[in-house]
Amino acid sequence: MCMRKIKIHPSFIIVWLLFLLSDKSTYILYLFLAASIHEIAHIAAFISFNAQIKEINILPFGIGVKLQSAALSYKREILAALAGPSANGLIAVLFSLISDKYAAGLQFFIVCNTALALINLLPIYPLDGGRAMYFLICNIENPLTAKRISLWSSLILLLPLFAVSIWILWATGYNFSLLLIVFYLLFYLLCKKY
Repeated sequence: MCMRKIKIHPSFIIVWLLFLLSDKSTYILYLFLAASIHEIAHIAAFISFNAQIKEINILPFGIGVKLQSAALSYKREILAALAGPSANGLIAVLFSLISDKYAAGLQFFIVCNTALALINLLPIYPLDGGRAMYFLICNIENPLTAKRISLWSSLILLLPLFAVSIWILWATGYNFSLLLIVFYLLFYLLCKKY
């Protein structure tokens, strides 16, 4: 692996400070551990495909990896995108099998891994499911058309996700995590140049 630099996006600090300020418990550490497992799985997939990593950008809800060249096939890009959710799903299943049902921290860790897997599998760009969908479309369309299809389908899929996030906030009175993710994704998609 030939890596040049690791960059932390300013929004990473802002989003995680908001999480820390809104959640006074130690459970945020379990979430951070689950997110780290997710991201390490992506990097491990790229390394296993002998991809030359140029830069790693740490974003609020994931990482962006820039490769030295676009040498990976679409199939390998899909596998690399799905490596993170797969790792979280595997960890959730393993800990469900071996953990004490009454250990609150472990149960929360299982929930974190399950949530990360499920949210990241949504076919909304730049989530892993959205990236996998983009590379799948690239198999039948040119990359520019694939980006446009990914953009519009992502924006359409954000509508029901927004409704669910409002319902969760209303039902719990305090859980705005999904709403924050929806706004981040909407902002990302609207600022993306296609």
